[in-house]
Parts: sequence; C-alpha cells; structure tokens
Amino acid sequence: MSQTERAALYNELKEAGFEPTKHYREYAIDELRKLHRDMVTTPMPAGVDNVMNKMSEAIRAEHPEREPSVPISNEADPNEMATMRRGKEDEPIRIDEQGRIWFQEEILKSATARPRGYRVFREIGTGTKEVTVEDGQGYTETFEVPSGERKPLEVKVGVPTWQVGIYKDPRLPIKVITYRNAHGYDREEVEAFFGGADLLPENVVDIYVGNLMCYDIRSVNTAIQREFNLQQRKGTSI
Repeated sequence: MSQTERAALYNELKEAGFEPTKHYREYAIDELRKLHRDMVTTPMPAGVDNVMNKMSEAIRAEHPEREPSVPISNEADPNEMATMRRGKEDEPIRIDEQGRIWFQEEILKSATARPRGYRVFREIGTGTKEVTVEDGQGYTETFEVPSGERKPLEVKVGVPTWQVGIYKDPRLPIKVITYRNAHGYDREEVEAFFGGADLLPENVVDIYVGNLMCYDIRSVNTAIQREFNLQQRKGTSI
C-alpha cells in the first residue's frame, strides 16, 4: 500500500512541475507526503498567487474586484429561497470567519416535502379567439388566432427547492461552487483564466457539483502550478 501511495504522490508531484533527483522508491514516504502537501495540496505559493490573481481582462470587467461592504456571518440567511438571487450572483451577501465571500447560499434539498415557491411573470398580451374551418370533405379544423383584445396575463413557474452555494476563497484564484461537501471551480472563470475552453490543459477534469458542470479544483491548481513552474524555468512570467 505504501508503494502505491509513494508512486501516486511521486507522479502528482511530477505533474505539478517537481523535478526529482532520484527514483521514487528512494524517497521516504513521509518526504513525499511533505513535498506533496507543500507543492500540490496547500494554497499556492506567493509567486503563483500573484499569477493567479492577475485574472484576465474579461473576468475583471465582468467581476470587478472590490471590497464588499457586507456583514460578517457564518450563518446562511434562513429566508433565502433557491434562485431568488437570479441576475445578482456577482453581488456578495456575507463574509464568513474564514474570509470566504459568499455570493449565493447553499440550500440543501429537503428529505421531506416542502411547500414550493413560484416565480410569477406578468405581462399584457393579446387575447385569442377560435376560428373553425371546414374543408368540404368532412374535416373540420380549429385555429387559435389573435383576437386584438389586450388583457393581463400571468404565468407561474415553480422554482427549485435547492441550489448550489457560490463563494470566493481568498486562498484560491477562482470562485468555488459547493453542494453537499462537493467543491469545484466556476467553469466560466476557469476558461477565461486560460484564455478559452480550447486552451485548457489536458489534465483539467470535469466534475458535477449539484446540477452544475464545474472543473476539479486540484486538477486546475496543478495545471496552473505546472505552467508557473515552466515559465519560471524559462525566465518568463504568465
């Protein structure tokens, strides 16, 4: 088992840009664990932090960085309903004691039935009337056509009873999507960071968090770390 773990740690370190000086069997398991913890699983070192905080102009324009004047609280708003913040996902609602800025509360699906909320759409529409046409061969067709009458219309759409949470961790470069202890990076921000979906490194992994397709946090961090190490060796920056 230790050999399997040793090989797995060694391979992940190499993917992250580590340059070994000996065969993986010659490394002590504790030595590899420390290297892995320092290089892969911990928050990015200062140099990489600076790189990842230089988000693309598209992200900056769409999500302007600013200090939000929002309350500090570890408790989610008990009155928030799923999708009620539609169109306001970029407006922070609270900061928890870990410094995470929350943009959408995580609302878990209840194990028991709950009253469902409804989104109500109202508009003024044209009424309809039925027009019947006989083709002379025994067939009768009925059409609905505008009547010219204008009247208020109301449509009710049931809203979901659960939703994913969205927050920005100060130790991470990209917004995190979370649901039931699953975590992933916001898909649009990852693609914008790398310059488009077609430019994503091959090792970046897709995952589902709740009902959203996201990118695996570790694989994205490893890809950024590898790119950073490569540019460092070249003497350039990203």
